[in-house]
Amino acid sequence: MFEELIGKRSNPIHTIDEAAEKAGLPGMIAHGMWTIGNIGRLFTPYVGEGFIEKFSVRFAGMVFPGDRLTLSATLKEAQGAQQTYEAVAANQDGAKVIKGEIVWRLYGE
Repeated sequence: MFEELIGKRSNPIHTIDEAAEKAGLPGMIAHGMWTIGNIGRLFTPYVGEGFIEKFSVRFAGMVFPGDRLTLSATLKEAQGAQQTYEAVAANQDGAKVIKGEIVWRLYGE
């Protein structure tokens, strides 16, 4: 029934332990887009000041249910209205599961 509800487009390694185990994983993993979306949310409080112009990431590890993530965006460079940030998601063991770069553009400059 659950598979009927979510359709054939969903990868079951994100929702069903048995499917993840068949794929060689220890259990289901979080969808990478979920983690990326949470990194983007770091900028939500500043949406009145600018917007994400570019967002590029590389998956560096898997996120499992129960993992505690620390998300960060550290300013690397600022030129006029453009700010470039190093984006990282690290798990509770300090392992980086996502590494990337976000370019933030300020309005009106």
